[in-house]
Amino acid sequence: MTDSDSRIWVSVYAPAKKISLPPRPANRTGPRLYWQQPATYEVLSAAGKYLGRVVLPMR
Repeated sequence: MTDSDSRIWVSVYAPAKKISLPPRPANRTGPRLYWQQPATYEVLSAAGKYLGRVVLPMR
């Protein structure tokens, strides 16, 4: 994807991190998600020059 300055954002793999979850209410069933992968991007200029890596914070 590109932003308003024509930089190119490429989503890349990042290792998942284990998260701690609050206790589950007794009336809830189903799987729980214990791992999250932070949104990670490599950013390039419109000319293709590498600008850096951006890792967004997890919620």
